Amino acid sequence: MPVSRASAATTPVRRATSALIAALAIAMTSGSAVSQDAYPTRPIRMVVNGAAGGVTDVPARLIAEHMREVLGQPVVVESNGIVGAMQVKGAPADGYTLGYFHAASHGLLPALKKNMPYDAVEDFIQVFQTVRAPFAFIVPTARPYKTIKEMIDYAKGKPDGLSCGTPGIGNSSHLVCIIMAKQYGVLMKPVHYRGESLAAQDVVGGTLDWAMVSAAKSLVDGGQARAIATSGAKRWHAFPDVPTLREQGVPVDIYAFNGIMVVKGTPQAIVDKLNAAANTALKKPGVREKLEAVGFEVFGGKPEQFRKSIVDYITFAKKLGAENNLSID
Repeated sequence: MPVSRASAATTPVRRATSALIAALAIAMTSGSAVSQDAYPTRPIRMVVNGAAGGVTDVPARLIAEHMREVLGQPVVVESNGIVGAMQVKGAPADGYTLGYFHAASHGLLPALKKNMPYDAVEDFIQVFQTVRAPFAFIVPTARPYKTIKEMIDYAKGKPDGLSCGTPGIGNSSHLVCIIMAKQYGVLMKPVHYRGESLAAQDVVGGTLDWAMVSAAKSLVDGGQARAIATSGAKRWHAFPDVPTLREQGVPVDIYAFNGIMVVKGTPQAIVDKLNAAANTALKKPGVREKLEAVGFEVFGGKPEQFRKSIVDYITFAKKLGAENNLSID
């Protein structure tokens, strides 16, 4: 069949255009691969969902310091409270904005709050779980109660009830405060702080009746506060002689966790590089020992392990909320 002059003339142009498109596609793909391979080429921002000096902030700064040595770039820590999750969600998926999140923002609130501005699991990629720990139920040393029963008996004699310190609405301490008030029919007044360390300071000062704190070992060992219970399913190695809440009749097992996440869409190569850097940081001399000295259970491991921990925790928190008719809205 004869070919028209128009058809013959446009064939080389079409071929050239197709070749150009293919070349651009290859260049874009290879450029992306090179940029991921070279990552990081500038400082990394780590947004912490917690107050400076708190139970989330301390391990975040320790890990960030040693990740810098592995990655060759500074990892700059910012403590921005609960809004940190939204900052990370809205960041570019390039690995230069990390979230360092905890059990309240990515466990309890997603389970108990109906209108969350983010999906704790699907809006993020879980990179690395640093630690997990129960809470120590601490009280001022000047208070007469040394067990949960003694504290409840004391509360029944106080028309104004007891004040319980929490690091924010929907946190573990807040839930236990609500559960105990319902269970024992006593008034428990939650006092919300910007971090558990601030609540602990007021327990030490005697202006707060109790609080649940993960990093409480130094306070208790130093005689600044008294631990009358711990919150795990079994006794905590940091306080082996202190009975759990459940042992004392409060049907709750609850703990804190924290770790690194990035926004959904971050390339897997970058996620893997961050995970490897965090695991290496955890193995640096003295890092594990510093975390364990506070009372933390040190984790590490793969991204999929951290994701499973969060999914399991949300399931647990939903069950806890259903059993106690709890919601936060």
